[in-house]
Amino acid sequence: MREWSPTASWRLEVGLLGAVGSLLGVIGGTWLALWLTTSFTLMHSISARLDLGQQLAIGAFCFLIGGVVCLGGAMMPINRIKQLEPLLAIKET
Repeated sequence: MREWSPTASWRLEVGLLGAVGSLLGVIGGTWLALWLTTSFTLMHSISARLDLGQQLAIGAFCFLIGGVVCLGGAMMPINRIKQLEPLLAIKET
């Protein structure tokens, strides 16, 4: 059996935070789009509509991009610290 590494738990934590943030972003963006279309009369006259499948595809794509951005942002400081000598890395923290 393989031992659980701190990096794996860190990836899990960042992945979960990214998923929650992406989900909140998709829900907030969808709510904002619906609110804007019902609030402004100019938006009523635009005939471009998306069906449910297109909306779900856009939401899934945004969810994926949000997770990638979160993981990438969390990896930047780790990659920088990996290049330092161990004592310097401890001293910086």
